[in-house]
Amino acid sequence: MTATDDLAPFLDILAARIRRQMEARREDDRVAVERLELQAALRRFGAAGPSVADAARWDDPTRLAAAERQRLSDRIDRENRRQRRFSRTRDPRYDINRHIVVTRLKRWLGGKAAWVRPPAEVGAAGTRDQRRGQRRARRPQTVERRRPKTTSDGIAGSG
Repeated sequence: MTATDDLAPFLDILAARIRRQMEARREDDRVAVERLELQAALRRFGAAGPSVADAARWDDPTRLAAAERQRLSDRIDRENRRQRRFSRTRDPRYDINRHIVVTRLKRWLGGKAAWVRPPAEVGAAGTRDQRRGQRRARRPQTVERRRPKTTSDGIAGSG
């Protein structure tokens, strides 16, 4: 046995551990970015004060002050109606990204959906890693080539 044969299982374990750590860091980064997006969206619609950071940190709209939550809800409802009107009339001021954020904020403030999405399950459909580990279909080694059609006199042609 060579020294590399002895190291192979150790290297496999080490590679798996590194992969798990990288996936955990990516997940932590994703959650942090989503919390910052929530905080920015709340501030864009007029929320202010320390309760905004607290609500974003805990992904909980009830941590906002009641008056603040009501004011935000009113502004978001107005913006949602405006974006729906722009969408229906095909107004050039319609912004689909803004409409998505407004809809998510409305659902979040109503307590119907969390802003920070749970981590995708491994192998779940819709994840960008769903094809990881899959191999492309192999082409057969022997490929029959089609022969061109020939005419009755043996010349290749159209029929």
